[in-house]
Amino acid sequence: MTSNCDSLIVTKKSVISTIARIFDPLGLIGPVISRAKIFLQSLWQLKLDWNYPLPSNLVYYWKSFIDSLESINCLNIPRYCLLDKSIRIELHGLSDSSEKAYGAALYLRCINSSGQISVSLLCSKSKVAQLKSADATLTNIRNSFWIPSARNVVRKILRTCITCRKVSAKGSQQLMADLPAARVTACRVFSQVYSRLIKVNNTFPLISCKVDAWFSYRVLQIYYSELLD
Repeated sequence: MTSNCDSLIVTKKSVISTIARIFDPLGLIGPVISRAKIFLQSLWQLKLDWNYPLPSNLVYYWKSFIDSLESINCLNIPRYCLLDKSIRIELHGLSDSSEKAYGAALYLRCINSSGQISVSLLCSKSKVAQLKSADATLTNIRNSFWIPSARNVVRKILRTCITCRKVSAKGSQQLMADLPAARVTACRVFSQVYSRLIKVNNTFPLISCKVDAWFSYRVLQIYYSELLD
């Protein structure tokens, strides 16, 4: 496999295009595919645009990965996995997982009459660990156990776990009402204050309260007018 990565600007779109060119239906180069998937997941975490150039450290890692793909051209995989005069044939399935990915592989082990042993990789399957809490928990469980329909079981446990709900709980957000139109509308100085004072003071039953409020307002208006001048 070859790539013209050096002559192009590395973007998320070009990375996906290169990964899509790797055809491996049996998973014989599963570790290589897993590295590419993990790198692509890191790009999604950065929330980069499709045509936005990648940072220099990611470009260096990606170009070194592309250079390592050239060694795949020298990889020879035999189609015939059995030995002549085989007396024992075994199938072995292995699985492993980490925080970033997990995979399973199926091996064929043959023993012939002369005692010769051959082990060949038949197929493998890898998957990148999801960023959600249920998938992360499921990945840790798969280190030791394989539970059918485990995703639903893990989600049910996480929903009913009080400690988990406390850790992932979100703080309350106070709902704020819209400001009155008088607070956000441009107007002359003291025009809105005057109408507000008159409106508020009209509710007082005593005339003296109105006079005091009006006198205080006129004093403040003259004072601030002098400051503005």
